[in-house]
Amino acid sequence: MTEYVALLRGLNGGQQQVPLAVLVEVADALGWGEAETFATSGNVLFTSAREAGELAGDYRAALAARGFDLLVSVCTAAQLRAMLAECPFTPATGSHVHGYVTFGMPRLDAGALARLRAGDEELVLTPRAAWLHAPAGPGRSALGRGIEEVLGIPATGRNLNTLRKLAELLDARPGR
Repeated sequence: MTEYVALLRGLNGGQQQVPLAVLVEVADALGWGEAETFATSGNVLFTSAREAGELAGDYRAALAARGFDLLVSVCTAAQLRAMLAECPFTPATGSHVHGYVTFGMPRLDAGALARLRAGDEELVLTPRAAWLHAPAGPGRSALGRGIEEVLGIPATGRNLNTLRKLAELLDARPGR
């Protein structure tokens, strides 16, 4: 069995309120093992013998059958650690860096980036994520709020603290 985390876009703080128990119920109904949520932003840790691509599509369809239209990205513990290793920033405050998993290939809009970016903010695209360092905090950042306009595609973001915690939780699960 492989350890996975599903990252959902637009959940509880985004466009749709979904009880966390529903996320676990849907995962259980799909036969995923040891399903549990972390935080309210749409993180589901679980095990499965299937491939990540199949899991994301199945989970999205099962959520849609319950009336929730959410984008889903699924990655292994190893893929999450690789994404974290690519983070180009070492901030004093981990909540000031967000890693955005994209749903497709980013098409950077330089005009939107120039318009939205504050002078102290940095955006770096790596193979697995778009990384935003917003020293004043991503919640105050016009770039953070407009990241999908800049990237040209939907994305779901987690701050560096959350991503690190997810990796830690995956590594600590019983099957590891």
